[in-house]
Amino acid sequence: MAVSPVAVQQQGRSAPAVSEDTLGTVQGRPNALGQRFRELKAFFGVRPDEAARASALGLGELAGARRSLDHQIQAMAAELGGKTPSLEAVEHSGRLLLSRISEHMRKGRTDPRNARIRTSADEPALPVVDRTLRVGFYAVAGDPLQWGHILIALTAMAELQLDKVVFVLAGDDARKPDMTEADFRHPMGRAVLDTFSPLFDYSSIAVGTTLDGETNIMRMLQLNPGQSIHAFYIVGGDHYNLKDKKGNDDTLLKIQKKLETPGTLDPARHKVSLAFVERDGPLNPIPTPLDVHFLRGVGFDVSSTLVRQGQYDLMPWAAYEYVRENRPGLYGIRAKEPVAEGTRP
Repeated sequence: MAVSPVAVQQQGRSAPAVSEDTLGTVQGRPNALGQRFRELKAFFGVRPDEAARASALGLGELAGARRSLDHQIQAMAAELGGKTPSLEAVEHSGRLLLSRISEHMRKGRTDPRNARIRTSADEPALPVVDRTLRVGFYAVAGDPLQWGHILIALTAMAELQLDKVVFVLAGDDARKPDMTEADFRHPMGRAVLDTFSPLFDYSSIAVGTTLDGETNIMRMLQLNPGQSIHAFYIVGGDHYNLKDKKGNDDTLLKIQKKLETPGTLDPARHKVSLAFVERDGPLNPIPTPLDVHFLRGVGFDVSSTLVRQGQYDLMPWAAYEYVRENRPGLYGIRAKEPVAEGTRP
């Protein structure tokens, strides 16, 4: 039977109290720790006695993700001549979710910095971390990545206390001839994901294949045989079925059968849960032996189709700018207009 989300807390060491004065200066001069504290205080309201611990947990890097969110919204608003209701919704939701993720980090429940895993076969093996990593795997076409993808990934991190989310961008598929080719979609997607480091990682594991997301999550876990990982496969609620409309196995049965196949995974090291996004309201429970969680949708109409139709406020600025500079005309995005002579500052 489907179950509600379960939070697994991990213990973190506390740091000694540090005064704001000590943080701010060394022999009367500003120091790096003081600068990080000021960033934390500005973005997340961190108390002085938490600043040293926050620094150790890498919350300065999370402040970078917050700055990325703000910058991309402001840049797109400037491009479109004002902040749209969609951009306001992204800004509001994104800030709340980043604050919740920040709280998980402060309390030692998650640590995105130290949750690296091998995400493709051409990457070298990584040192094993002495704890179970809670990692979301989000398989999307990314044509292009849009704000709904970003907010869903942040929601999964906040609700399920994930260390990070790995985006698995699809490869080319002859059955979808209108899909932008992978050799452009992937760097365009990375242009977005890199700005949210260390919360998100990118995987090229699907390149050169037409394998589905359920298969690729197993392949990725197999690339990390020694690392204890609790994987959460993030997927739209339209796949919350035993069978799809054509009578083929849908996500529930696909994952169940893979986990029941001997040798697919090491149950002592790897566990797989499912997180379905409820886009149109609550989903009716389906009997299953799998560990199933539900995530609420973003609350407004957003899709890659709408972006391709010209609703650019649903597109992160990093992707928009990448298209404008490298392939103007894609999705109807025009090249940047040159600056007229004599108008440069």
